[in-house]
Amino acid sequence: MKGLNGRLILGTVAGLLLLGQTLAATNATNNVTVTIPSVSEIRLTQNSSNAAVANPAITFAPTAAQIISAAEAPINIDPTATPGFNRVSYLVNRNVNWSVAVKASGNPSFPAGLSLGDVLLLYSSNDGDGNPAGGSSLNMSTSDQTVDSGNEKTNSFQHTSLGYQLRLTGDEAEGSSSGVVIQFTLTTP
Repeated sequence: MKGLNGRLILGTVAGLLLLGQTLAATNATNNVTVTIPSVSEIRLTQNSSNAAVANPAITFAPTAAQIISAAEAPINIDPTATPGFNRVSYLVNRNVNWSVAVKASGNPSFPAGLSLGDVLLLYSSNDGDGNPAGGSSLNMSTSDQTVDSGNEKTNSFQHTSLGYQLRLTGDEAEGSSSGVVIQFTLTTP
């Protein structure tokens, strides 16, 4: 019995060595190509959430008292109805030149003495707190205006905090604005 077990073990070892040599002789090297898709995403968000939200209207309704006050020195007023978002959030997963731009569209309606250029966008790039204080401002236009840009991937969502105001100089009529659509665009090659 000992002799049979020894021959079986020896035969098994010899067979495995022979099989290993045969497999090694037939193995080949293959090149593998992995393609990682490029991802660019932009969304309107609220506070610390990355979840996209709807874009309700922004409404300004200057009062007679505000207009009279503005006649002495121009003032900026906050909207009476604010949107449900205070950030634009964007993600780019590759090292390319990218930019985030804003423009106004739609059929805006303003009281006499006001125009789209009197609407200010307050923004603070790469700032996720939803408060644009200490940032920059621009007068809204129907042309694209850059609010952030870069040439490297963002690694995660990057945020630009947003706010809106209306500039009064005292020459305006009392009433409400409506129909302004604000559009953000993320551009990558």
